[in-house]
Amino acid sequence: MPATVAALGVMLFLLPGFLAAYLVQSLCERRKQSDLDKVVEALIFSLVSYVVSAWLIGTGLPLSWQAQAVASGPAHYQITNVEPGKLSVLLIVPTVLGLVVSLAINNDLVRFLRSIRIGRFHVTDRTTRSSIWNDVLKDVAGVAQVELADGRSVIGWVKYYSDDADDASIFLEKAAWVDAESDSLEEIQGAGILVTKSAGIRTVMFLDASETVNAEAEQPRV
Repeated sequence: MPATVAALGVMLFLLPGFLAAYLVQSLCERRKQSDLDKVVEALIFSLVSYVVSAWLIGTGLPLSWQAQAVASGPAHYQITNVEPGKLSVLLIVPTVLGLVVSLAINNDLVRFLRSIRIGRFHVTDRTTRSSIWNDVLKDVAGVAQVELADGRSVIGWVKYYSDDADDASIFLEKAAWVDAESDSLEEIQGAGILVTKSAGIRTVMFLDASETVNAEAEQPRV
């Protein structure tokens, strides 16, 4: 078989897996992966995609080609038949696979494995997220008080946060500065405050929302 036709067959096998892997990389914050890890993951996705596709549409290729003899030189190949239904399945299956894997990673759906014990041993203690920064800010929502490197503190509702723990940035809406001596609040006018890595986050304290709202209501308005 000529190299160009062989390359087409290889491409048809690899593309579904790389599509699923691309979706996962785009939708999730992952632990750092080497190039080899990414290739192996894509190959696994390709295998799963083709197992599911073979169950749905059989093992036939979604397109066929035919050799055309020429007077001299190698034969030319021309695609003679394309089956849109099979091509659609080869597109839909890896797309759904990528979305399902992304859902599992972002919502830590392997948490049930952490509860399984075999004698004194756990199956795993790991989560699917990239760091404890992501674990905490994903699972613990609400009002947070952020202590900065210069000793100041700001309080507000957690709206956004960086995926990368090395960046350590967080956006608080309905925010206010906390006076260190009197614990009074100085409201920040506007949508909120973006605390970036350069501010130097020391701690993030998650507070009871009702108590925080009541305390803020007691502060005099200027």
